[in-house]
Amino acid sequence: MKNVLLVRHAKAQEHREFDYDFNRPLIKKGLKDAKKMADKIKNRLSGKVLFISSNSNRAFETAHIFAGRLDYPMEKILLKDFIYHDPKPEQFLELIKAADDSYSTIILFGHNPSLSDFASFLIKDFEFDIPKCGVVAFAFDNNSWKQIEKQGGVLKFAEYPVRKSEQVSAFENTLIVKITESVLDALENINPNAANNVLKSIAKHSTKLAKNFTDTLKHHKAYKKPFHKTNENIEHKANEEKKLDRDGEPDCKTDIEVKEETDINVHEKIDSESVIESDIDTNSETSDKIDKKDIGE
Repeated sequence: MKNVLLVRHAKAQEHREFDYDFNRPLIKKGLKDAKKMADKIKNRLSGKVLFISSNSNRAFETAHIFAGRLDYPMEKILLKDFIYHDPKPEQFLELIKAADDSYSTIILFGHNPSLSDFASFLIKDFEFDIPKCGVVAFAFDNNSWKQIEKQGGVLKFAEYPVRKSEQVSAFENTLIVKITESVLDALENINPNAANNVLKSIAKHSTKLAKNFTDTLKHHKAYKKPFHKTNENIEHKANEEKKLDRDGEPDCKTDIEVKEETDINVHEKIDSESVIESDIDTNSETSDKIDKKDIGE
C-alpha cells in the first residue's frame, strides 16, 4: 500500500508586510498549529516516509516543524521549487511516480490552490479547499508509486486546526445547502407538490447529516478500512465554488469559504417556509472570499 499526505503550510505573515512573497515566515499561531497537527498524525504513519516540500520559507518551515515532531531527519527533506509555482496535478503525479518504492508514505508540503486541486485529482468528488496547516491523507491499493493514477485513491483521514467555531459552522452550512438543494431537486423532478410538503424534513435531516459528517472528519470514525474502495463511500460534498487561494490574500480570513450567493438563495427559500432548525451561524463572516491569485498560498 502507498499513502500520500498533503499538508498546506501553516499560517504566515501577511503578504503586505513583505516585499518578496517567497520569504514570508510563519507567525506564532502557525508555529503552534504545525506542532499540533504533526502530533495528531504521528501515530498514523507507518513504514518509510519521504518529506517533499516547496522551497518557500513558510512551506519549508512547516515541513521542518513536522520533521522535528515526527523524528524525520531535517537534512532529508526534499525541496522542490516548482511546488511554489502553482503546479498542475499532473506535475505532482509525475513527482510521486518517480519516488523509490521503498517509501510507503510521501508527505507533500505546499500551497493552495495546487494542493487542493491535486486532492481533487487523487479521488473523486473532493471539493473543498485544504485549510492552512490542514492535512489530508489518501491511500492507494498499489505496491509501486508508478501505478498511482488519477482518482485511484481513497480518503484515509482529514485533519485541520480549528481556530474559530465559525469555520466549522461555515463548512457545515455549505453541506446543509448542497444536501438540501440536491434532495429537493431530485424530489421535485418526481412531484413538486410532494417535495414542498417534505421540505421541513429535508432541511432538518440535511442539518443532521452535515453535522455528523463534520464530526466524522474530526474524530475519524469512518476511516477504519481506508484501503478498500468497496468499503469506502466517503465523499466530500461541500461543493464550494473552487477558490484560487493565494498568498496575496491576508492570512486572517476564513479558510473554508461559503458561497454567499448560494447560501442566501437557499436559506431564503427554506426560511420562508419556516423549515430549517439549526444552530449553524450563517452570518456574512462565513462568506469571506479568498482572492484567486494569492500567490504561493
